[in-house]
Amino acid sequence: MLLITLGFFFISILGVSSYVFIGADARNLAAKVGSSKIENKVFSMNYRQALEGIQASRPDLQMTAEIEQSIKSDVLRELIIRELFTAEAKSWGLKTTEAEVANDIARYPMFQADGKFDVNKYYQFTLRTLGVLPKEFEAERAKEMTSFKFRSLLSWVFPPTPQEIDWLYRIERPTATAASYAQDQVSFSQRIQSEQALATLNQLLIGLSQKNPVKTYLDQQ
Repeated sequence: MLLITLGFFFISILGVSSYVFIGADARNLAAKVGSSKIENKVFSMNYRQALEGIQASRPDLQMTAEIEQSIKSDVLRELIIRELFTAEAKSWGLKTTEAEVANDIARYPMFQADGKFDVNKYYQFTLRTLGVLPKEFEAERAKEMTSFKFRSLLSWVFPPTPQEIDWLYRIERPTATAASYAQDQVSFSQRIQSEQALATLNQLLIGLSQKNPVKTYLDQQ
């Protein structure tokens, strides 16, 4: 539940004030994050996936220019955040191996036939549907998995102590009884953990974006 919340939080609101918009000629780039580059084809691949996901989950949604622009902004924001966290993860020694990527890809039903990985389905999806080479898709999955590992690790580095949970509960609900606390303790503790993890990751993201200036180019194209 925490990681789902984190994913939504990152896509929705983090890092907006750290972006630097410039008018440089970068026809092949969606953004630069420090020395890392987010190519237009990588952005387009992720945008198509996001758009298809929304259309599948909300078939009655009328797609407007405003909604499409919002999706594009969310996708670019998530890609930028992923680059920041992936670079930091590498400095911590975190990485994703080729075997991990292969196992991750093989588990998706869309790449399977009779319950087994089908290389033809995989190639058809990457080349025809996404318009990228398999190795490019795999590189993107490696970044996504490394970023996920990094977020997961930091989310649990400094968990609140039982004393902190008790203190925060009494501040928030001063009239609650001991019986109420016993009933709410698990859910309240999880919420506090989520909030503290989000605050930690947000602060780190601000620092990383200052060390690695972000430049976006979509509005120049």
